[in-house]
Amino acid sequence: MKKLLSVVIASLMMLTTASITGCGKGKGETPADVTLNVYILDAGYKTEWLDGIKAEFAKQEWVIKKYGKVDVDVETNGVETYGADKIRSGNSKANKFDLLFGMNLQELYGEKNSSTKKYYLADLSDVYTSNVPGENITVEKKMIDSAVSSNLYTDKYGKSSWFAMPWAGGYNGILYNAEKLAQAKYEVPVTTDELLAIMQAETEKEKKVNEDGIGYSIMQSMDEGATYWEHLMPTWWAQYEGYTNYEKFWEGKTYNPETEKYEYSVDIFKQKGRLESLTVLENAIRTNLYYRAASTDYITAQRKFVKGEGMFMACGDWFDMEMKELIADIVDNDGKVYNVQMMKTPVISAIIDRLTTVKDDATLSKVVKAVDGGAESFEGVSEQDFKIIKEARNILYSVGNYHTAVIPEYAKNVELAKDFLRFMATDKANEIYSVKTGGSGLFFEYDLETKNPSIYETLSETAKMRIRCFNDEDSLVLPIPNNFNLFIHGRVRPFKTNISSYEYYFTQPGTSAKDVYDYDISYYTDTEWETILIGMGVEI
Repeated sequence: MKKLLSVVIASLMMLTTASITGCGKGKGETPADVTLNVYILDAGYKTEWLDGIKAEFAKQEWVIKKYGKVDVDVETNGVETYGADKIRSGNSKANKFDLLFGMNLQELYGEKNSSTKKYYLADLSDVYTSNVPGENITVEKKMIDSAVSSNLYTDKYGKSSWFAMPWAGGYNGILYNAEKLAQAKYEVPVTTDELLAIMQAETEKEKKVNEDGIGYSIMQSMDEGATYWEHLMPTWWAQYEGYTNYEKFWEGKTYNPETEKYEYSVDIFKQKGRLESLTVLENAIRTNLYYRAASTDYITAQRKFVKGEGMFMACGDWFDMEMKELIADIVDNDGKVYNVQMMKTPVISAIIDRLTTVKDDATLSKVVKAVDGGAESFEGVSEQDFKIIKEARNILYSVGNYHTAVIPEYAKNVELAKDFLRFMATDKANEIYSVKTGGSGLFFEYDLETKNPSIYETLSETAKMRIRCFNDEDSLVLPIPNNFNLFIHGRVRPFKTNISSYEYYFTQPGTSAKDVYDYDISYYTDTEWETILIGMGVEI
């Protein structure tokens, strides 16, 4: 994904691309009856999808009947903070946007302008509860259930509202060199022990064949914003704890067996899944990471990876689109490009701690494969254990919930902007998005394989895998911490550390996953916890 923090100050100037804007009427053209002014962050999914959707939106009969000739004027840049800064600047002639597709806008949820005392963002609840244009289903019902709940914001007074709609539904995971994996006669790993075993074997093999004795199986950059291995940590954490316990952590609650309720408790930091997920990350990074990761930019690392250096890389489903031109250039110059695919994130092997009838990783692996094959039970495994493994296998992590569309409260064309968001839920808009992004998608239930198989067959194996995962009725998209008051008002982060990335941390001597885990437990005393609860508006 495009690394936003590397954008230089000059990029703060708006770069309006002629191909995606509606401004600049040619001679003799009829002026629009209304103009929807849109801003979009140019990130890993680019902006071409908006070009296609806006053109289709303006052609809809119901849109023309309601608004007349609609022009969708789009401006874009790559500055992550631009959207929030623009909204906070308030209503002015210079601030014309009716709709903004940004990132990390959760800080604005429920926040009021100190001057006007009005919310910065328009409430989108009526968008979620209204019908998708031309379809007999509401926007809320068409959206993946876990994405609906992940984007529902509840303020510290208990009032719930939707202030945003996600505009990307990508999948973060582990890329692998399918050719090298097959040549080495490995199967795609389905547990973390299997993954780590392959990593270690490949690293040791590389050490033996290299004159300098250096070997690695993970190709990665430590560029700011490219350290994607730490994005796997929430998945393994949630797999171990269970989806509900992970979500309850961010509500600040643990289960009290005496009251049979989830209650606020400082013991959230003792969730063992936190330690186990960090331990997997440490074991992967400590001895298997590319030795020049710290001094290698992300594009160079990705280029090396497609050319065969390393066996694994953490990234997202935007990789294919981001690398398309670069791969074509390598091929044009007679270079070898390897078949890179993405695996479904392996199940954390430590989950065996929660099971009573699965005692070893080999059995766990067989059960995971049975889940992948559609089985609803496994001989010798209890119903409860199978249920735990099945849930873990279907937990998905996506940066999509960080990519949200919002409407400023003071927007000139609020209803038009809401109609544009409603249109984004349509099958047509989802098809356009999939085509323009090379198979990525929105968080709506739209199965391209069924609806348009001819397009589906043109996609990469990674894109097809993503579509299958997100259209599985058992899929569970993890909520992001930024949506919770524990994060917003309590200032709690996954771990209280000053390190820039876990990739870097676990390359340093004298560091360990347990140190990070234990530090939080000792730091968050009852006094500190009370301060957090007060900040969240919880009565002590």
